[in-house]
Amino acid sequence: MLRRVLQPDLNDAANSHYITFKDELISLEKNSIGWVDIDEFERLIQLGQQQGDRLEHYEAARALYRGDFLTEDLYEDWAQEPRAGLKATYCNLLRRMARIHTQQASYNDAIGCLQDLIEVDPANEYA
Repeated sequence: MLRRVLQPDLNDAANSHYITFKDELISLEKNSIGWVDIDEFERLIQLGQQQGDRLEHYEAARALYRGDFLTEDLYEDWAQEPRAGLKATYCNLLRRMARIHTQQASYNDAIGCLQDLIEVDPANEYA
């Protein structure tokens, strides 16, 4: 049904550009959908680092983070590692941004980053 929703004129399910079935696993073809928020989040952080800690890239990445990854699947083993990794990346981003804002004497912005960090990780000693 999902294949038909994504490609209404699909004649053969095996020819779907979006959904594949292999080894009893249904997968979404990332290259066919164009944009994935997690990929963009990580790309923006990397771009900011490559361009000398550009805050505009970091702010765009910060805006994409919407909390824990797949909260509806909190107890699924496969989701634990990506969830923890994304959270750690976000926390590192907030610390980096707070440091940059502090160096620029933008203390209110630094405080905002640290408040977000405390919200995500209340026991974070840096914050």
